[in-house]
Amino acid sequence: MKNVNAAFEASGGDITDMDIIAKYQDVISEMNPSLAGDERLNELVFTYENNRVKELIYEKHLDDGLSDSEARSRSEKEAQVLLAEALTSYDALKKTRTA
Repeated sequence: MKNVNAAFEASGGDITDMDIIAKYQDVISEMNPSLAGDERLNELVFTYENNRVKELIYEKHLDDGLSDSEARSRSEKEAQVLLAEALTSYDALKKTRTA
């Protein structure tokens, strides 16, 4: 199965794998040009972005007055839901693009 670049599809074709690699190479240690065309590229980006979202949600819950443990627990659950939704959309996109 060929890779489907989620950002490329969402941008209407304006973002390439190499654009994604350039954007994330300083923050994802495994990111390198050999990932162009490889589904691992999307996995790395989804994981990185999910961790960022989880931290933002955590900080918001702390600002709202939740305890550290409650904020951490809720942010984990909410980030999991968002990741599941993103992966479901990505899987549907892959099915239509690689069929």
